[in-house]
Amino acid sequence: MMKYNINVPLGIIPAGTSNDFATHLGLYGNLEMAVDKIIEGHIEEIDVGKVNDLYFINVLSAGLFSSTSYKTDKRLKELLGHLSYFLTAAKQPFEQRPFKIRIETTDAVIEEKIMVFVVFNGSTVGRIDLFSDEPSIQDGMLDIVMLRTGKMNETLKILGEFENKEFLSNDNIVYLRDKKFKITLLEGTCDRPDVDGDEGPEFPLNVECVERGLKIFL
Repeated sequence: MMKYNINVPLGIIPAGTSNDFATHLGLYGNLEMAVDKIIEGHIEEIDVGKVNDLYFINVLSAGLFSSTSYKTDKRLKELLGHLSYFLTAAKQPFEQRPFKIRIETTDAVIEEKIMVFVVFNGSTVGRIDLFSDEPSIQDGMLDIVMLRTGKMNETLKILGEFENKEFLSNDNIVYLRDKKFKITLLEGTCDRPDVDGDEGPEFPLNVECVERGLKIFL
């Protein structure tokens, strides 16, 4: 829709495996409410993320666990649903090594050795709402979270803090907000980034927020 400038409202039906964006909108697990939103016809304009020539509505990520979605076998997803992601992800902590990136924001250049970064337009990943009511999908900004520890016990501790939303205060978390930025891979290796569950482009990544770029029934 973004690529071909199809400017019609989008209705969200939470019938996928994880439904992260529907969770951010408060629609997960309630098909009747989702349909009612469309029937009511109330339209809102929301932000959309863009990385190189691809668009994302929820998250862009690379590193630990980020390739789980597009690496999970489709037949396994059909059989086990959301559990299939956990089975695919279980071995990744033992395979992923830290990699070094450079992030060029509007007013800063940051270099960090990290395990994973996630760029949020919404706030939900793996069906966990990490920010409560923030970030907004209507603020013209993207939020970036980076995990810079390579020690397994510290990584697991931080992952355990996701549910209670205490992770942002951890010294191994780097958090940024901006309208646009560039991410360059300097050292190490990681899989191609995940773009809303699909395999994304190669580095470097030119990321920007397309403010109020999409209409949805909300």
